[in-house]
Amino acid sequence: MYRQIVRHFTVVTNVRLLTPKSGFSAKLMATCANCHSKTACQSHVHCMGEENHKTMALANEPVQSLSPKKLSAAEQFYRRPLPETCISFASEEGKKIFMEALSSGYMNCYFRLASQFRTQDEPAYCGLATLVMALNALEIDPGRVWKGPWKWYHEDMLDCCISTELVRVQGITFDQFICLANCNSLDTDCVRCDDSTNEKAFRDAVQTMTQREDAFLIVSYSRRVLSQTGDGHFAPVSGYHPGRDLVLILDTARFKYPPHWVPLTLLFQSMQALDKETGLQRGYIRVWPAKDAKSLLLFRVSEGLSVNSSSDAVQNIQYFLSMWIQLLTQSFQQPEGFTLDSALTKAIEGMLKFACTLSQENLILTTQQHITCNKSGRVQCIIENLLAELEKTPLFTSLNNIVSMLSKSDVQKLENIFGVWHSTVVDPQKPSVDNGRMTVCSLEGCDLTNLVCLSHLMAIFLLSWPYTLQHGKVAGNLGGVLHSLVQQTLFSFHGKYLFDEVSTLRRQMTKLMGFHAPSLSGSVKVICDRIKV
Repeated sequence: MYRQIVRHFTVVTNVRLLTPKSGFSAKLMATCANCHSKTACQSHVHCMGEENHKTMALANEPVQSLSPKKLSAAEQFYRRPLPETCISFASEEGKKIFMEALSSGYMNCYFRLASQFRTQDEPAYCGLATLVMALNALEIDPGRVWKGPWKWYHEDMLDCCISTELVRVQGITFDQFICLANCNSLDTDCVRCDDSTNEKAFRDAVQTMTQREDAFLIVSYSRRVLSQTGDGHFAPVSGYHPGRDLVLILDTARFKYPPHWVPLTLLFQSMQALDKETGLQRGYIRVWPAKDAKSLLLFRVSEGLSVNSSSDAVQNIQYFLSMWIQLLTQSFQQPEGFTLDSALTKAIEGMLKFACTLSQENLILTTQQHITCNKSGRVQCIIENLLAELEKTPLFTSLNNIVSMLSKSDVQKLENIFGVWHSTVVDPQKPSVDNGRMTVCSLEGCDLTNLVCLSHLMAIFLLSWPYTLQHGKVAGNLGGVLHSLVQQTLFSFHGKYLFDEVSTLRRQMTKLMGFHAPSLSGSVKVICDRIKV
């Protein structure tokens, strides 16, 4: 893992991110927001995070070779005193407010959130920590191992919509939070605090949500309006006192501020403040478990697709997606009518034309890492069941036959789109576990990622693509034909594991397409729209 050298600066230009894959050096030029100095301002230095002097990484060489700057005593902080606008939760007055709010019935959300209250792992992780609290409090199964055998949400697992390396530097925006929530089995209802909303609507939302324990209200606001140091912040609303119109904030930056009560009117005003990153107002978000949401078993959207930055890798992915969308809108009519093989051949021919823009560092779809399966008692692993269901579909059989006839160079181009760990095709005469893709077993379980070949990933991509977006489901075009074939596959073969895997992936890809829409050709979705797959 790369370490960052941090100093207290703000305005950043020419930012280049250092990632384990790229290995390039990062050099950030910064100036102080108060004195415009390019050295640390001694009169207004704040703690790392969303401060007036924003946390920066400074390096002229790979960061792991450098050591963190040693801060003087004057530059170190143990927490911050709460301003007069806020009332500490642990103060005598705060305790009294809690007891009165509890008796009023507006503290039902508190107990589940308090049981998962955590300190954010990084100064800019307030959004991720808040989302982790909500996910674990709502008992959402991440479908991924955190440590040991335990599946549990942690900030570093929330990389669906934006790289955690990027979040460490700049945090996340309102829209990115929504994207992450939707990618992790939550439904959302978001409200920006612009001219279209008002304080009464927010108060109604607070009163409703604090009486529930199966859904939570997240606020994105400016600390400055609350007279706190720093600026943009995320936190869960954890209670409400109707008599005094106070909202309880469980602040995940516990190294800085304790949980506190804040006037609802002031909190609403803080959400109306513009986010300098986006130029838009902040707001509030209702989150609750998505209906019938399932955890992914094996496949996943690659990190390259999820990153929101201007890097060459992401631009290449966005170009690929633009070309793929254009391909789907092309007319596809044949005198004798289309067949499965002809439609898939047309799709693969199109992919090969623009696959050269991608490499193994910026692929589209891959498998989850470190997936293991308990083989005790010789019970067939559910992941093997998933692959078996996929291999029984005509779509997979046709794809596998087409891939087997491609040249090595064309196969390599397709492998640059998808993360392929082992063999290219499946021998239809042999079961998966005997097809040169033997499961690697240990006492802890069996590594199954080497069971996956190119045909599996291509089939999952075609099954999971959100054809119902603006470019799809048009009679006579390739997207409409593929969508029809996909629906036949999913509803004709009744594979439970396959259906759940595809539904979850399609949900994530639908959200990600909306997230990437400003950079793609043609508008796809408005980010605040509810996802309906």
